[in-house]
Amino acid sequence: MASEETDAIATPLSANELRQRLSSHMYTLYMNYSFLIKGGVFTLAALTLFHLASEPATVSSWVLFIFWCATLGFSIVAISTWSRGSLLTNARANMGDVILPLGMAVPEYVMFIVLDPTFTSSSHLSWALPCPWSIWYLAFSAHALFAVGLTFNRIRQTKVKRDYSIELQTLADEYLKWIKKDCASAAVVSFSSLVLFLSTITETSQWSWNYLALPKGQWLHAVIALIACYIAFKIIKGAHLNYETIADFRPAKKPAC
Repeated sequence: MASEETDAIATPLSANELRQRLSSHMYTLYMNYSFLIKGGVFTLAALTLFHLASEPATVSSWVLFIFWCATLGFSIVAISTWSRGSLLTNARANMGDVILPLGMAVPEYVMFIVLDPTFTSSSHLSWALPCPWSIWYLAFSAHALFAVGLTFNRIRQTKVKRDYSIELQTLADEYLKWIKKDCASAAVVSFSSLVLFLSTITETSQWSWNYLALPKGQWLHAVIALIACYIAFKIIKGAHLNYETIADFRPAKKPAC
C-alpha cells in the first residue's frame, strides 16, 4: 500500500527539473561545504579563545589573540567570497571543486590549533621553530594556496558567452574580474606568508638582520597580524559590495528579432 501511495505522489524526473538542479548545483555544493567546514572551524576558534582567555595576560598572549582575530577574519573571508561567487558560478564542475574547498579546511583548522596555548606549551617543534606558533604562517600560506587553486579552477571552467545568457553576460564579465582579483590576491598572500614562515625557522633566526627573530620581534608579529586583520576586513567588505552589485543589476534587454 505504501509503495502504491508513493507511486501516486511521485512523478518522474523531467529534463527541466534536471536542468534546474544542475544550474543551482554549484551554489548548493559550496554552501554545503561552508556549513560542513565552518562548524568545525568555529568550534576550534571558541576552544582556542577559551584557552587564551584562561592564560595569564602576557605580551605573547596578546599577540596570539591578534592572530586569532586574523584567523577568524579569513575564515569569514572564505564564507563571504564563496557565497558571492556561488551566486554567479556556472554549472560546470570537476574534481577540483571537491578537493580544493575541502582542502582549504585543513590549514584553517591548523591556524587555530597552533594559536592554542596548549599547543605551544607541549610542542615538540622547538628544534626547528624557536617560536612554535609561527607555523601559523605556513598554514596561512597553504590556506591561500588552496584559494589560488580554487579560484583558478573556476576561472578555467567559466566561458561567459557559453555559460550565460546575453542579458547576464555583462555581469558575468564582472564576476570573472572578481575571481581573477581573488586569485591574484591569494597568490600574493600565500607567497608573503611562506617568506614570513621561513624567516622564523631556526636557520634564519640566527641572521642578525632578521628582525622577526629578535627578542622584541613579537611586536613585529603583532603588526603583521593587524595587517592581516585589515586585509581580511577589506576583502569581506569588497565581497559585500560585489553582492550589492549583483543585487542591483538590471539585465540587458534581449535584442528584438
